[in-house]
Amino acid sequence: MHTDRFTIKSQEALQAAQQLADERHNPQTTPEHLLAVLLEQEGGIVVPVLRKLGVEPGAVRQAVGQALEALPKLTTSGGREEPAGGDSKIQEEMFKRQLAQQAAAAEAREYAVAARADAKVSENLQALD
Repeated sequence: MHTDRFTIKSQEALQAAQQLADERHNPQTTPEHLLAVLLEQEGGIVVPVLRKLGVEPGAVRQAVGQALEALPKLTTSGGREEPAGGDSKIQEEMFKRQLAQQAAAAEAREYAVAARADAKVSENLQALD
């Protein structure tokens, strides 16, 4: 997967998700990291789509926060948290591949949410007729 083909907003979201995982000392970036940053993305579509579907973004934020807290953290042998990533080139390549797969899955979920929202809008318009 070529992330350079993603929109600027999608690229920014992926970078922010990776940064969030690093800051939280998580060994990998997960869909939860991506959703967390998409919920905060200025000018993004996630919050408006959730509202259109009748879902409270604050409740989603809280659930995502709990999910992020449950994720494992990298620690040193002394028990201190260690930044994610390490020095291994193989680990970096595996991380990039996994991130690309997760980004594709998140994009597919966003598309599904948008499609459901579109269907809901169509239903509401038909009800007005």
